[in-house]
Amino acid sequence: MPLPEISGTLGLKRAAHLLRRATFGATKQQIDSFSSLTPTQAIISLFRQALPDPVLPIDPKTGQEWVLSGVTDANSDGGELETYFKSWLVGQMMSNGVAPALSLAYSAREKLVLFLHTHFTTITSKVGNSRSLYFQNQLFRLFAMDALNPDPDINFKTLTVKVSVDNAMLRLLDGNLNVKGSVNENYGRELL
Repeated sequence: MPLPEISGTLGLKRAAHLLRRATFGATKQQIDSFSSLTPTQAIISLFRQALPDPVLPIDPKTGQEWVLSGVTDANSDGGELETYFKSWLVGQMMSNGVAPALSLAYSAREKLVLFLHTHFTTITSKVGNSRSLYFQNQLFRLFAMDALNPDPDINFKTLTVKVSVDNAMLRLLDGNLNVKGSVNENYGRELL
């Protein structure tokens, strides 16, 4: 049975509920602002805005991004980079460094990224490669706001195929141990 359509504005209670479910850490001012929007306006505001790409995570040891640059002796070790990556990820969820006008929409995208990450779960300690986790996270970010992307191949089916050959997922499920004649079937079982 379909839910009855809401007419008029959201009001405080519905605005607070929507922002608690769709974003991270909405403020009282943001809830007040959303309370005067219709449901359609609120959804457009959260999910139909072009958003900036996140800044690359920085290695405090070098002061430089570490995801795209090569590994050198100057970089922090893998365990430290893992910690920096996790901190960076939380910063993305909290919309650090994002213009206030875009912070809720940015936070909504990051909540979708987290949902996709929990759906296609990887474990940092098992994967052991922060770069692989970063690129998997970027893949989720690309597919999180697929309604804004005119590419018809941006959909859940395509995401599933791409995650199936993603470095982080392959390492998590021991895909790197596959050899002809002795195939590891963990991923097939996990996916189904």
